[in-house]
Amino acid sequence: MESWIVVLSIILGYLVLCLLLGFQGWRIGKINLEDFIVGGRQMGFLVLYFTYTATFMSSFAFLGAPGWIYSRGVSFFATFLSCVFSPLFMYIFGYRCWLLGKKYGYLTPSDLLADFYGSDLVRALVAILSLIFLVPYIQTQMMASGYLLEAGTGGRIPYMWGALFLLAVVVIYSLLGGIRSVAWTDVFQGIWGFIAIWVAGLYISQVAMGTIDPAHIVRRIEEAKPNLLLFSEAGWPAYMSLFLGLAGISLYPPMWIRYYVAKSPKTLKWTAVLSPIYYIWWYLPCFMIAWAGSLLMPGLRQPDNILPEMMVKYAPPWLVGLVFAGGMAAAMSTADSQIHACSAIFTRDICQRFLSPGASERSMVALSRALVAILGFLSVVLAVLFPSMIVMIVAMSLSSFLMLIPLLVGVLLWPRATKWGAIAGLLSGLAVLALTMFVYTRPFGVVGVVPGVWALMASAIAFTVVSYATRPPPPEIISRFHGYLESEIYGGRS
Repeated sequence: MESWIVVLSIILGYLVLCLLLGFQGWRIGKINLEDFIVGGRQMGFLVLYFTYTATFMSSFAFLGAPGWIYSRGVSFFATFLSCVFSPLFMYIFGYRCWLLGKKYGYLTPSDLLADFYGSDLVRALVAILSLIFLVPYIQTQMMASGYLLEAGTGGRIPYMWGALFLLAVVVIYSLLGGIRSVAWTDVFQGIWGFIAIWVAGLYISQVAMGTIDPAHIVRRIEEAKPNLLLFSEAGWPAYMSLFLGLAGISLYPPMWIRYYVAKSPKTLKWTAVLSPIYYIWWYLPCFMIAWAGSLLMPGLRQPDNILPEMMVKYAPPWLVGLVFAGGMAAAMSTADSQIHACSAIFTRDICQRFLSPGASERSMVALSRALVAILGFLSVVLAVLFPSMIVMIVAMSLSSFLMLIPLLVGVLLWPRATKWGAIAGLLSGLAVLALTMFVYTRPFGVVGVVPGVWALMASAIAFTVVSYATRPPPPEIISRFHGYLESEIYGGRS
């Protein structure tokens, strides 16, 4: 049997298993919007843990991370730091979001923010922000999967057609069962992807260096490529802004929705505490792959291709198929969550609130399913028509949601926060994000600070100043939110 047929057969088997899990989610689901978006808020620890971690670990974790280390070395430790810091958002903020979501029936980030600030404009701005930065990001995950399919079949399936096929699989199981299907496939994909990256790391390291001993590998790199063990000249402002920007992923709508789905606060907290173990152990074999590749394949024009090129050249077809399916698992487990979140936001925050407020639950679920397909394929169409714009938007999306931190702090911790402060913070953050991305790329002469960090600072300043300058929220709002949280958290019932 030809090598590419073996690889394709394994990948097709993986995709069939994804569809079966998606069908199971549809079979036991209920026909209402709460079940489609948050699964009835009954997700246990195992499923929540893997849907949270697998959503976090996108195609960047499988292809981009080895490529980054291959070309830039240990500066990748900024990402390591974010893997520890990011779950703190879930522990501190997510726990409080769960309490409020359970109490008041919130399904999306806009639900919580708009209710506290009493503003449909806040709802609309957050929803639009989410859609702008999530839809293009779906495309990058599918393109990565399509590239793996193209590489695994020796170019017999072009990456664009492969990406469309894989997107169709994601759309089918996502629209069938909503968050249940997404989460159950995430468990399967999260386990497969984790095993695949370790198999690739160990195999490639053994082939390149004849050992998997970390100390020996570091010594080899120190002798042959010492620059990979040094931090670049970008400086700590760049590293720390990258670290903070990546930590902001925990405020992405797909991650935020997972704050609502947990069965209990304890489930949510244990997920936050243990998720760094998954992240850190995922990235360790990325160093093996990158450093082995720097010895066997120096000077690659596309560093992100180091893993697939090493596997295709040195591994047997069956192993290539297993590892490449793991790479697709990393990409698809992120894309399905993004598609689901976009569908939920458009249905809940745009259609149900503004366009058709009296629509039935059944019609809203039907709309959500239709939007899964529409938004999924729209992301690919936009990528084909405006590829340069997609690259810019994706670059901004890595840290764009940082500007929501001040608003969330106001809802959860600062009773003085006001509606006008929230609106000013959002508008200022969006303006600064666009300016630092397209116009003033080096504000104050500082190099390497990601646009989302500037947007966060602008949002925080405008939010604080305008909140102090405007009338505070009415006492009943403070009681509904801060009073309720205080009674639950410090009253010993959660």
